[in-house]
Amino acid sequence: MDKKRMGIEELFSIEMPPQANYELPDPDMLDYWNDYNQRIIFINSDIDDGIMKYVNNLYRWQYEDDKAGIKPEDRKPVTIFINSYGGDLNVCYSMISAMNAYSGVIRTVNYGTACSAAALIFINGTRGKRYCVDMSYALLHQGSGSTGMQTYEAQEAAQKNYRALINMMQENILKHTKIDQKTWNKIKARENYYYPKDMISNGLCDKIITNISEIWK
Repeated sequence: MDKKRMGIEELFSIEMPPQANYELPDPDMLDYWNDYNQRIIFINSDIDDGIMKYVNNLYRWQYEDDKAGIKPEDRKPVTIFINSYGGDLNVCYSMISAMNAYSGVIRTVNYGTACSAAALIFINGTRGKRYCVDMSYALLHQGSGSTGMQTYEAQEAAQKNYRALINMMQENILKHTKIDQKTWNKIKARENYYYPKDMISNGLCDKIITNISEIWK
């Protein structure tokens, strides 16, 4: 039948009329790819395997810039917003290693809470580019671990590995803050909270911001 000559009855009698695609893209995925293009990372959950996608991003950005022949000083800065109570040290060290491997500037922003493993990521931003908002805080501590192993040999190996992780944490804190060895030895067994002025005086942070636009300057 010629569709141009169809009447109203014929049109409504069609069993499967053509359908437009009304499916919208996932908002979270849109945000992720917009952030990817701007080299922005939001860490607002525990430091766990979910963070590894950001580790991958850092290596991809490094590869893209190397392939394009962009000089380190001309590379687009990475900005990492942090609001996390911490988590897995192994994932944390993967993130820090990727940050260290990135040739450009990495800005870190504590926009709420940066505790334990999240605090380590925060202090590893580029010096002079570590920011916090005026009602944020950070937490540094030695942490605690449980092997969950049955045999003595397995427990001993796990404890040896854990001591190595803690030693890496200590070295990183001493390198990226104003906290010295003597002070760390005194406080490492405690829960050490740092509020904005404390973060500045102890070298965890470089600037307290009251306007988010300040970080883009």
